[in-house]
Amino acid sequence: MEKWICNSKGFYWLAGEVPETEPRIVVKWQGNAVELMFHGTDFPVIFCSDTITHNLQNILSNMLISDDRVSIELENGILQFEKKQNDFSIAYSNIQTHLDMSANFSIIDLAQFVEQLFPPCFESISGEHSKIVVAAPHAPSETKTAAIAKSLSQILNCRCVIAWGYRDRGDRFIPHPIGRYINVNRPTEKLKTKLNRFIELPTNRAENVYRQYLAAIMENDQNTPLDLLIEIHGFKKRKKIDADFEITTTGFSVEDLKLKNEFFIRSSKNLFKNDLIVKFDGLHPLHFTAKTTKSCGSLQSSVTKTSYHIEISNEIRTTTSISTIAAILKNLVQ
Repeated sequence: MEKWICNSKGFYWLAGEVPETEPRIVVKWQGNAVELMFHGTDFPVIFCSDTITHNLQNILSNMLISDDRVSIELENGILQFEKKQNDFSIAYSNIQTHLDMSANFSIIDLAQFVEQLFPPCFESISGEHSKIVVAAPHAPSETKTAAIAKSLSQILNCRCVIAWGYRDRGDRFIPHPIGRYINVNRPTEKLKTKLNRFIELPTNRAENVYRQYLAAIMENDQNTPLDLLIEIHGFKKRKKIDADFEITTTGFSVEDLKLKNEFFIRSSKNLFKNDLIVKFDGLHPLHFTAKTTKSCGSLQSSVTKTSYHIEISNEIRTTTSISTIAAILKNLVQ
């Protein structure tokens, strides 16, 4: 079945034959590989599916909200992605053959490209402890949360579930959002009102996605709750949220939380250069209370006996801090 889109600049995405009228760039999916072919040549740049999932998706999604230049070294050349304000370009160069190709697009083209090439999906990773799950429900819009979840699950040797692409960046970040803001870990989504405000409401598609999420984290055994669910979330630090971590829990006493708070502060001082501000529910007032997720979502007692809903500031969610954050969280939950 063919699927392709075209805009005024001649950009196509398809899962079938290249149309007779040659476009500026073609992205063609065939089996486990993707080919990028530029106008005026039949020379393809080929990615395997793993590379697409873990590199290309993150690169393009992150470029929707920040100006950046990223290069990927391939065996047969260098592929470069660059974004400047509302313009986006893909370029390929091969020093040996002196081959240089490029294509330019608008930010709207990029948003549509990401939507078509990377439809929302769940990624599940197995682990020895099947009743302990680390999840990132809002990847890649909450940047680095997937990487932190995977790193922590490897340390704990437990299962990991990543929900990819169910939330787009929203009108606050790009001029042409994809139009999804599904919460995943509860059967609701954010919808924009006529007054340009957002409200959270239950919808049929949000319910369907939530059921898929439950099936993924509980491995279709929804009659037996998990022993522990750890959800990794991210937020943009601002004045009204004076914290680096906000941690909401279920299944723990106030005395447990006091001990965990003290231990978290001690362990973070050993691993981070700067003192971190951490706030626990029951001990501090929180901005992110996970109230709806506790009442009708994945933090219900029917889903998990104990849980951590961990919100991490964007200021410390950096590429170099992923393993450090995972190590701190390991000390917290063990």
